[in-house]
Amino acid sequence: MIRFDHIAKSFENKPVLKDIDLTIDQGELFTFLGPSGCGKTTLLRILAGLESPDKGRVWVDEQDITWLPPEKRGISMVFQHYALFPNMNVEKNVAYGLKVRRTSRDVIVERTKTLLSLVGMTGFEKRDISQLSGGEQQRIALVRALAVSPKVLLLDEPLSNLDANMRDRMRREIRDLQKEVGITTIFVTHDQQEAMTMSDRIAVFHQGHLVQVGHPMTIYNEPINEFVARFIGESNLVSRQVFPEWFSGLEEEKACIRPNALRMGERGQVQAWVKTVEFTGSTVMYDCVSREETLKVSVEHIQGMQPRETGEEVWLSVKDGAVHGLKVNT
Repeated sequence: MIRFDHIAKSFENKPVLKDIDLTIDQGELFTFLGPSGCGKTTLLRILAGLESPDKGRVWVDEQDITWLPPEKRGISMVFQHYALFPNMNVEKNVAYGLKVRRTSRDVIVERTKTLLSLVGMTGFEKRDISQLSGGEQQRIALVRALAVSPKVLLLDEPLSNLDANMRDRMRREIRDLQKEVGITTIFVTHDQQEAMTMSDRIAVFHQGHLVQVGHPMTIYNEPINEFVARFIGESNLVSRQVFPEWFSGLEEEKACIRPNALRMGERGQVQAWVKTVEFTGSTVMYDCVSREETLKVSVEHIQGMQPRETGEEVWLSVKDGAVHGLKVNT
């Protein structure tokens, strides 16, 4: 279990982390999510011991590790650019941490063999790093980090250098590997799709603040404020003043309605006109204009379905319970 206790950090008198309180459970795949400069990587580096907090404490399994050197923390980190040793082959890269710890040769050989098998790279032992694809290098970086049996694994935007298809594949592989070995893992990304598909829980950061923590589905369906609603997926941010009929039972003045929560038909609550039509394969996405506001509507595509036409009049309704009130951004 990891606990951040009132962590604060500034660089050149500019605050980058502001009083962060956060607990991560043992065995979780937990994601720090937010735009560039929000503080997520700084918090990861504080946990790894690569940065020191100006204020607060870091705990792992009830041990205060705030001022321990990195090598004493039982934490392994995979960097964005993998940081593999180009002068060593695959086998030597994986075994490096064990060799530094003076592990016996028999244990190193067996551990290396087991880990390479775990990521489907048996037979790659003698390959040079330069002979590996980006996805293969990422696998080696992962198992090298796992070789020393750390308490915690840190992944700092490890998929950012891969193409879209490889990123999708590696998301699943990382998730499967993490669950198989059962290690507490923190994943840092600015990519909402990565966070939503991989995480047990997500922490959303904005301008040094920890804005919201929760299960991916909870954060998507119940964003706490306008920033989270905009950052996590497509959203319609509507005001009570313009669409009062959608605020029944709500106290807030603004609300989030996801595009797939709006129904389009010949009858409904709000009159609108189709402005644009975008076919994505599984869905048809419409921009509809109503009361001088643009509303996004996502409709499941069914083969043979005739899409609406630009300029067509439609009526919009909201699915029950799908209007979520938003707090004012802080």
